[in-house]
Amino acid sequence: MKIVLIFLIVCLLFYMLWVSGYLIINQKRALLYFDRRGKDSASRKITFSSCTGYTKRVLNLSKNHSYQFSFSSDIAKGTAIAEIQDKNKNVLFFLDNIHPVQSLDTSQISRYYLVFRFQKADGTICLEWKEL
Repeated sequence: MKIVLIFLIVCLLFYMLWVSGYLIINQKRALLYFDRRGKDSASRKITFSSCTGYTKRVLNLSKNHSYQFSFSSDIAKGTAIAEIQDKNKNVLFFLDNIHPVQSLDTSQISRYYLVFRFQKADGTICLEWKEL
């Protein structure tokens, strides 16, 4: 009985970390991968080398607001993009060097996911978002 209770508490802890955006799902290979959050929690800066795969996290956005996402990168080789997905894992839009700015209205969906996808990439990317 104690083992079941401990297991449930650990599962609840992981769920709370996931919903708050601190737990990350990773499926990638990289020689170097360094992900850091901005000062105001509304940006991500990632440095990577020989990176292939993806990372996924919950993006905490307030309901009934509009947000503008800005993407910038310095990629030596390969590709790296950022995706914003809804709670059903449908891609709402992606950001790369060709599409560096997109807007999102959060009036209907309660949970969003931020996914970074890499394909044999070396370099640095920065994603920032702000409320309009």
